[in-house]
Amino acid sequence: TTEVETLAQQLVASFDDAGLYLTNQFSADPNTWLWGQLHTLTLLAPLFDSAGLQRFNNGPFANDGGLYTVDVANPRSIQNDNYSHRAGASVRWTCEMGTVAQCNFELPGGQSHFRDDANYDSALPLWLTNVPTPLHFVLSDVQSAAVRTATVTAP
Repeated sequence: TTEVETLAQQLVASFDDAGLYLTNQFSADPNTWLWGQLHTLTLLAPLFDSAGLQRFNNGPFANDGGLYTVDVANPRSIQNDNYSHRAGASVRWTCEMGTVAQCNFELPGGQSHFRDDANYDSALPLWLTNVPTPLHFVLSDVQSAAVRTATVTAP
């Protein structure tokens, strides 16, 4: 600008602009400015989606994250006020090595590829809220955490 602004003036102007934007988008009541109304995630099944079958897409879901962060959420078009995104971390995995490895993971999906199965996207709520799931290595831990089992035998 033609005038010299202080840091404080720039901060106040930024907050004023943000408040005006949210007021215009939603209302003058800040209680209606809920995260996830603009910042959403829709997981696409690209093959089916490109054929016009959206049944296999999942969302939209309220989602956090941002550009250039560990919890990546690349908005589609900030210039057009489109803060939705279609991609994020495909897996988050942490591991602490010790006598027995203690690992956690987060997946944006589930444990079944059948769309109508209860486990199709059972891990998605945890992924959306950044809640890790223990990855068990000790047989007794695996057995105690199992929800269902399958036995595979050779013919």
